[in-house]
Amino acid sequence: MATVIDLFSRRLLGYAMAARHDADLVVASLNMAAATRGGDVRGVIMHTDRGSEYRSR
Repeated sequence: MATVIDLFSRRLLGYAMAARHDADLVVASLNMAAATRGGDVRGVIMHTDRGSEYRSR
């Protein structure tokens, strides 16, 4: 499972589940988070310390 949480509001913006933890899983959770925000991600800062999957693309 990969999640994207808004650190200010602690709101869950996106998530994805799969059998493997890979870049496609992370991209799916980021896409869901962007859709939750209405597609507007200008000014958004993404922070993670969860490994190479989040930096792969």
